[in-house]
Amino acid sequence: MDQLDDLCAKSFNEYTQDFDYRREKKSLSIEIRITLVSLVRMMVHYGKHLGGFKETPDDVPRVSYLEDKDEIELQESEVEVDAVRMADELEHLGPIGFNNSNEEYFKFPDAIMTIDKTCKDLVTKLYVGENAKHLVGDEKIPEYLTIFLANMHRQVEEFKINCVRQLRMSTERLAETCTQIPGSVFNYLQFKYQSTIINSTAEVSHQFALKLREDKTTKDEHLRLFRPNLENPANKETTKELNEQELKRQEGFNELIDDT
Repeated sequence: MDQLDDLCAKSFNEYTQDFDYRREKKSLSIEIRITLVSLVRMMVHYGKHLGGFKETPDDVPRVSYLEDKDEIELQESEVEVDAVRMADELEHLGPIGFNNSNEEYFKFPDAIMTIDKTCKDLVTKLYVGENAKHLVGDEKIPEYLTIFLANMHRQVEEFKINCVRQLRMSTERLAETCTQIPGSVFNYLQFKYQSTIINSTAEVSHQFALKLREDKTTKDEHLRLFRPNLENPANKETTKELNEQELKRQEGFNELIDDT
């Protein structure tokens, strides 16, 4: 959550007209998208892990991380790399996010029921012969284990309720942060492309000025060379060559204007 807040603030604080956007490994808008998708997926996954939803939500649809496409849906070119993305997006959840876990995954309620069943199965194997008399009640387990499991389930329920409460608070904070995202992304993209256009225009203007100065120098030189004695028939070839050079200069200058 803090990372998403920092990215939104970064849009307004860390970019200037002189910033070289080519140095960005990922654009800020894509970083925000990745972080947002990761947060939503972690919240949904964690809620499912706890069994904290009244109605189990659908999985978060996969989205594209390509900004040169109009579509938001995952593109065919991303399918292979998306499997790695999905694992990375849940990495902050540790083993319950399936990343780098060598143990069998259990949802929280299932893990508790597994512990419950393991304890009961174990005592039935241990309490045999004369000790079988300690197996009491409907479940045929020692009284102390009944008390222990009851306390465990009570503490587990309290822990689960607290976790779900924290998850709900996190989702409320995320919903509040989401109201800042459109403005942050728009400001970043607007500033980015305005700066890019301004810098590009300035570079074009600078190059045009250099070529204009070069063209003027050539033109002045041609005017100087077009001296009266070039009218002499003996200078016919020189005059022709100079005329061709001047026509070429004019043609090049017209192309420069068209290209600029």
